Amino acid sequence: MSVDRMIDREEQQFGPHDVERAFAGLVGFGVPPDAPAAPGGASSVRTAIDSYQEMLVALRDAKGLALSGGDEESRQYLAAATKARTGARGLIRSVEGGEGPWLRTLLSPPVNLALRDARSGPVRTVAAAWCDLVAKPFRNGLGSRYPFARTGPDAAMADVAEFFRPEKGVVWGLYKKTLEGTVERSGDGFRFADNAAEASYRPELLTFLHQAQEITTGLFPEGAQDPSVSFSVRVRPAPRIATAFLQVDGQSVEYRDGPEEWHAIAWPNKSAGGSRGASLRVRATDGTEETIQRDGDFGFLRLLEQGTLEGDPAGRDFAISFKMAFGATVVVDFRTDRSGPLFFGARGGNRALLLEAFHSFPPTPPSIGIAMASCE
Repeated sequence: MSVDRMIDREEQQFGPHDVERAFAGLVGFGVPPDAPAAPGGASSVRTAIDSYQEMLVALRDAKGLALSGGDEESRQYLAAATKARTGARGLIRSVEGGEGPWLRTLLSPPVNLALRDARSGPVRTVAAAWCDLVAKPFRNGLGSRYPFARTGPDAAMADVAEFFRPEKGVVWGLYKKTLEGTVERSGDGFRFADNAAEASYRPELLTFLHQAQEITTGLFPEGAQDPSVSFSVRVRPAPRIATAFLQVDGQSVEYRDGPEEWHAIAWPNKSAGGSRGASLRVRATDGTEETIQRDGDFGFLRLLEQGTLEGDPAGRDFAISFKMAFGATVVVDFRTDRSGPLFFGARGGNRALLLEAFHSFPPTPPSIGIAMASCE
């Protein structure tokens, strides 16, 4: 058999009916089957493309109303776009054969872009609230104060509490009101609820919320609306040390060269009054006396940073050593009532860092919406 006859034979294996069968799904998507014409000459059978075009018309009308209307019209536009995306997916899935991916490439972009556009209105509203309630106040206030900034004046405990208070504070009040359905909790962190949310909001938002939750969990016992960190303190015996007095917000722990004992302390102490702050006063066996004192709402944390974190913290336990000017070293053990990263944590490595939850707290994202202007 000649080569030409073999080619002719191969070509004769496929005919018009084969082509018709191969493209039946695609043709059926847009061309009605043979049927009696309706009055006026139009086909009496609706096709999938007819349904798709109706979705686009509905989107066009909803978009027009949203441009000239208010919040209600914007919500209706979002509902129409969400419905159109669901409907388009259903139409594509209904096609038999291998045309589904091709139709998806053609038909999905218009409805996906409409959904993104519809969501941009609410995103702009949330982003504006974020700027006014979270980003600007933190940047102009707490962000430049201790313990978030290592130097500078102390933040007011009342301001920190209001910013991180569970449910009703600045961060979590805004989250609950505007972001909870879009950004959901996932274990100890947060994630975007769907692809559209991921395409609308900056990923820095997830980091900010995760670390804000660390501080909230550390400062507020479960169900509490006021900050309170309970822990126990023990001063270790040391050569040349006769007595040591640790004071935290008016609460005193005294060591007099005796057995090691644990003492309960709460910080901040509601009943401290004007005694906010912390100090460590040490008297040597030769009578030499030295005091390390730090005043203010965060005086206790500042006092901790005057010492050195000993070893690797384990669970709720950690120890701080204080080297006195006269040469002796005092080690104080701390045991928190609750686990958490408030006093120490690890960022960018395995080494524990004192007060890392505060010091590494991220700057508030300048805008939480993608492709939106930063807060002024």
